[in-house]
Amino acid sequence: MKNSHIRGSSNVAGEQPTFLANPNLELIMFGGKGGVGKTTSAVASSIDIAAKFPAKRILLASIDPAHSICDSLHGFKGFDNLETLEINSQTSLETFKRKHRETLKTIASRGTFLDDDDISRFLSLSLPGLDEVTAIIEVMGFLKSSRYDLIVLDTAPTGHTLRFLDMPDIIEKWLLALDSMLAKHRYMKMLYAGKYKKDSADEFLEELTNGINGLGGLLRDKDKCEFVPVMIPEKLAMHETFRLLTSLEKHKIYVRNIIVNRVYEYSACPLCESRYEFHARRLEETGNLFSKYNLIKIPFYINDIQGIHSLNEYRLNLGSIWKRKENMDADCRNTQAERLAPATSAIKRQASGIRRPATDNPQPDAAFLSSVIKDQSEIILIGGKGGVGKTTLSCAITMQISKKWPEKKILLISTDPAHSLSDCLDNHVGENGMDLFKGLTALEINVEKEFARLKDMYENEIKKMFDSLFDNAIVDIEFDKDVMEKLLDLSPPGLDEVMALAKIMDFLEEDRYDIIILDMPPTGHLIRFLELPDLIEDWLKAFFNIFLKYGKIFRVPRFKMYLIKLSKKIKKLRKLLVDPVKTLFLPVTIPTEMALEETKDLAASLKRLKISYPAILLNMITPANKCAVCASIRKYQDRVIAGYYKLFTKENVHLIFHCEKEPRGVRELELLGSEIFC
Repeated sequence: MKNSHIRGSSNVAGEQPTFLANPNLELIMFGGKGGVGKTTSAVASSIDIAAKFPAKRILLASIDPAHSICDSLHGFKGFDNLETLEINSQTSLETFKRKHRETLKTIASRGTFLDDDDISRFLSLSLPGLDEVTAIIEVMGFLKSSRYDLIVLDTAPTGHTLRFLDMPDIIEKWLLALDSMLAKHRYMKMLYAGKYKKDSADEFLEELTNGINGLGGLLRDKDKCEFVPVMIPEKLAMHETFRLLTSLEKHKIYVRNIIVNRVYEYSACPLCESRYEFHARRLEETGNLFSKYNLIKIPFYINDIQGIHSLNEYRLNLGSIWKRKENMDADCRNTQAERLAPATSAIKRQASGIRRPATDNPQPDAAFLSSVIKDQSEIILIGGKGGVGKTTLSCAITMQISKKWPEKKILLISTDPAHSLSDCLDNHVGENGMDLFKGLTALEINVEKEFARLKDMYENEIKKMFDSLFDNAIVDIEFDKDVMEKLLDLSPPGLDEVMALAKIMDFLEEDRYDIIILDMPPTGHLIRFLELPDLIEDWLKAFFNIFLKYGKIFRVPRFKMYLIKLSKKIKKLRKLLVDPVKTLFLPVTIPTEMALEETKDLAASLKRLKISYPAILLNMITPANKCAVCASIRKYQDRVIAGYYKLFTKENVHLIFHCEKEPRGVRELELLGSEIFC
């Protein structure tokens, strides 16, 4: 490939970004929308810092359930001062419970009416949403041990990263609830013994409190902690990055630099020129929208960034700032105008009409929807690795299904905490829903509001229960009431996903919709979401045992009825999910080796969960043509595509070619669905 195809160098300014040059940093977090290159940025930055500061002990850790640090390193063992860790949430949580089981049992026995068997049963259950809990526990442990001078975190996609950042506040509520359980014990000791001496239970709570306070302080210390958002030059990523920055500002977490990854800089053919123009426009918008931040531009690479050679090339581009915030606005506009100048009007006109060159001659597959989606289908789940186009394809497929079966009522729901349906549809969707056209509605579930309703109902019943039982309450009864009111504060962070499941089942039971299509979160949290029915059923059984055993004391009829209804919904959902006629999963992926590996893991999980996936949607294929750049990209993709065909012999591997512009809005998404599926 000739160098003349490349429009310009990536980073031209010489200023080092602070996260690579500040020797005082103790914590660096890389985050953003799924699939934008967070892991690559975290790995390359860790290698760069380890090389610059050989005396600094560095830990590179992944808190994303779908780990890819090892895939990125691809056999590179690193430096003596750099260690890597992909946190296994289940193993870490079991270690924590094993270490503190007796202390937790002591606290529960002192503060509740539960006996040892009841407490042991609850402690043996898996926690929905344990990833963020485990990550916080691990990070707190590393900080306390002083084993490392710097921790670099490869975070989960945006929605779950924000929940990770909320964990200090959540754990503070847990600690207050646990402390309330000990309050009565302390009072009784003072009352009858005249003094109270701290024991292991108090020390446990103090240790956790100090740890969480220390982490909270570190997160807000701009000299010791920095968050680095990573994005790509596309509208959906821009909007999600804006929301992420708003939340980081609320948490008082310092951000100075933003990585803008996968910027297309080739101009070897009209197709390349079209891509280049598209990214150039987005770069100008990015420069204006994020003018108070330093921007680091990383070029589009044809192959995966794997192994030390490509990581070294990537880290060279990380090493200088493309746009300093002081001259962002004017300089960004001038530079973009200069770079767009070489594209002649004739080339622009030619490029704007290109979708797929005739050499590939791909045609919309009219039979695809009929062969994969049956008339009896009730639930369609669309998911996969971050950044592969799940939301875009969810919208396009939904609209095409609506056109194919106009008599059906269809609901498109986002279950990702970082909703992007509104961005994709270019219209506010929200929790009340939006009618796209007759028979088709889109909705973004507000799980926080759903949980708030449940909590209010529980607290009101607890208040009524104590008011009716104890008209002349003595002081120790007030302790019991305080504990009972705080019990839901001990709910695991994954309860929001439970509320999402319950809401979905409400829609199914109401018969308002014939088909529900779910735009799912990225792979790691998607698998956890699909595992929830089994986890919830175990929790509900434990609660029902409590209701049977302590029915005369623990009287919360509305809350109990809610859980009974939830249990029925979950059983129905479990049965529905494993029905290949009524439920199907459509994995979305792209032609890269790392995406192939993640899709392989997803397929194994779907098989374990007995969820049908009759097709694979292989997105973002570069059309073949005579252009040297496009041919090089397609040559790499063809090797990976062959891997998909070899791995998925029984499934329909459906190729979807790269759109030259980002489809947004109902009309464009409707056209995309027609282009892909007829």
